[in-house]
Amino acid sequence: MRSPAQPRALVCHRGSTLFGPENSLRSAAGCFRNGYDYVEIDIQTSADGQPVILHDTTVDRMTDGQGAVADMPLAELKRLWLTDASGETSDERIPTLNEMLSMAGPGYGFMVEIKQADPGLVAAAVDRFGLTPRCFFWSFDPSVLTWLKKTHPELRLMVRARDHASVDQALAAYAADVIEFETDLHDRVLADEARNAGASPMVYAQYGTDQEVYTLNSWGIDLINTDRPDRFVSRGDPM
Repeated sequence: MRSPAQPRALVCHRGSTLFGPENSLRSAAGCFRNGYDYVEIDIQTSADGQPVILHDTTVDRMTDGQGAVADMPLAELKRLWLTDASGETSDERIPTLNEMLSMAGPGYGFMVEIKQADPGLVAAAVDRFGLTPRCFFWSFDPSVLTWLKKTHPELRLMVRARDHASVDQALAAYAADVIEFETDLHDRVLADEARNAGASPMVYAQYGTDQEVYTLNSWGIDLINTDRPDRFVSRGDPM
């Protein structure tokens, strides 16, 4: 169990390679099986309009194939094998958005990053699985966030503090529910401002270093986005 000084919720960055290839069904299953709260997923679109889970716009880095995701129909993408953190070919295929959403049991959800995908289709899929209250959405494309805010006000949106002049501006721009910060003392002050304004502060701590663990556990931050969720809890080694 978490102590009061530990983070309220853990976000497994790209599903965490502790359990399988990034953005794979196996990695998501491992995160949820270990009690981690959210899995961060990256959404691209196949040539025939199917949302799939892959970080990059090409399949080169994370599969045994080559080419742009947008140029390959789903059937072709499904013939590829994902590779793991060491570059070895796994027995995992590229998941569709529907396949990934089906992994979330009661109480678990996703941080949904829209890379190259129709935000309306993504929002509809999340709603179809009954996951809207348990997901929050982010995109590097400001037009996606603007569109979601206008057309789907029920969705929780995330923004990065670094992209805005102040916490107030971040909140005003998109009515954000989650604001992501860095691990420095200045951002701790801003994170407190965000919480006081009704938003959930999240800190990106990719590697879960000893310093990050010490710092963020002492902050009592709301959410932590990390490749190493096991470093921030006391429930033992990953299963």
